[in-house]
Amino acid sequence: MKYTNFVVAALLCIASASALAAQDANGYKPLHGSYSLASKTLIDPAPTEAKDRMVFFLEGDAAADMFKRLPGPATRDACSDEMTMKQAGGLVCLKDAKGKYTCSFGIIFKTGVLVDATAC
Repeated sequence: MKYTNFVVAALLCIASASALAAQDANGYKPLHGSYSLASKTLIDPAPTEAKDRMVFFLEGDAAADMFKRLPGPATRDACSDEMTMKQAGGLVCLKDAKGKYTCSFGIIFKTGVLVDATAC
């Protein structure tokens, strides 16, 4: 009986920790994605081109929340017939045919300006 109570208590602790990791008291949630230092030419830049920006690629809940809150209707993505997109300035969010969301953007270090970080 003591062993069963211990197992139940341990499982409740694990479940509680998972719930806390999903969202903190202020509503912040974990991000899923990647980033890279980049230059203006995102694909095959010249070796001498300065890496003057950081580009971010988000997926999952953060990308879905961003896509759904961007104003206006989604349009067909120019790079793929299987995706729709929404864009506001340098922020580009995509939704594929399976319902997977991704968003990308870049930030130029010198100015802090948000720039497009997509490439077909």
